Amino acid sequence: LNHFLDCLIAYFDKNICIIFKKKRDIDIAYAIVELLKRREEIENFNKKSLYILIREMTNVNTSSITSVVNVFKKHYKKVSNNFYSNGTVTLKKINLFF
Repeated sequence: LNHFLDCLIAYFDKNICIIFKKKRDIDIAYAIVELLKRREEIENFNKKSLYILIREMTNVNTSSITSVVNVFKKHYKKVSNNFYSNGTVTLKKINLFF
């Protein structure tokens, strides 16, 4: 699981600016990736507390966070299928069509 999460973090680090165009969305995405990187330090892993952490990091409203999280979910499904079938995650140019 840790290896997969590290690959997922690398994928998003490399592709955030391709996936998102608005600065606000990019900031939210980097905040989410930062939380994934610091997952060992986070004590309370529930949705409400994570959203509060992201709001504190980015100073945006919850609906903006939700829209970015929904895009992350789509990419997560694609990346996880790729990882479990190939054993790795391709970090090259991504396909934005689902």
